[in-house]
Amino acid sequence: MPYDQDLLPDLTWVTSVEQEFGQQNLKYMAPDHEPWHPFALEGDYIFATVAMEAGLSSTQVDSLLKLIHCIWQGTASVTLHNDAGLRTALDRAAAQLTPFSKFEIAAPYKGSDVTFPIHICPLWDWALDLLQNPSLALHFVWHAEQVFKLDGEMYGCFYTKPWMGDHWWDIQVPKLVSEERKTGYVNFKHVVWHEAFYKLLEKVAELSKVGYLHECYDNIRQWLFPVILILSADYEELCVMTLIQGMKCKFPCPFCLVPLEELWDLLKMYEMRTTKQHQEALALYEQKKSAGEKKLKALGLHPVKVGLQHALQIYVYD
Repeated sequence: MPYDQDLLPDLTWVTSVEQEFGQQNLKYMAPDHEPWHPFALEGDYIFATVAMEAGLSSTQVDSLLKLIHCIWQGTASVTLHNDAGLRTALDRAAAQLTPFSKFEIAAPYKGSDVTFPIHICPLWDWALDLLQNPSLALHFVWHAEQVFKLDGEMYGCFYTKPWMGDHWWDIQVPKLVSEERKTGYVNFKHVVWHEAFYKLLEKVAELSKVGYLHECYDNIRQWLFPVILILSADYEELCVMTLIQGMKCKFPCPFCLVPLEELWDLLKMYEMRTTKQHQEALALYEQKKSAGEKKLKALGLHPVKVGLQHALQIYVYD
């Protein structure tokens, strides 16, 4: 549709060439001497800014404000001036306890060794740190207990604390040493896990058999026998710990030899798994691979050494 020239406004364009440039003179505005409003004081505003940027929780905010008020009242003082000073102080404090150590694990896979860096805090040194902690000294229980109740006819043992369990009772006197998705990749992962876990327990493995005499914070010497009472894991983690082949094998239970097709029947009892079964099958595998594979398959196990079986009286199938 064509425009009607009579309806258009009369526009006149004027060309102007400026020779001088500068800031436009605005009316003078008085500076705000209290830009922290609506906060009562500038310090309140600064604290709120820091707390929000750091994402402090309500508990952390309360603790920090309490410290600030103690400093203001003269009942506390802080010598730290910056982040570098804080990190130096933390490093000095950390040096009083067992540090983390780094080592590497190499496992063969597809013709070459794959190396993994592992960081651990040695369990035994960490345990001794706990024994030297005055805030924990009164909470250690050094003697096993057996508590019984009468059910009307006979007394039965019951358990409400870890030190009331049968295993704790049994480890008071250690046994004498003389009485003591692709298969390749899956086995590879199991080797790495068990080698790493054994490294974590390596120092305390021998101590679990012979014990260690240690003077605790209360100046009383205790004969210590390290032990792991519980391995807490879901099914997938248990498959790694116990080295069973999982739901696709003939015996998918980590504790007993119930066949896969009989899992539904909870009324039947089956032979329990033992560490000895695994050791014997693995020894056969190392002597004769074909016979060993058949034996391991019959038990639903991977051909990997259990890193737990030599340390801390751990029974992975219990």
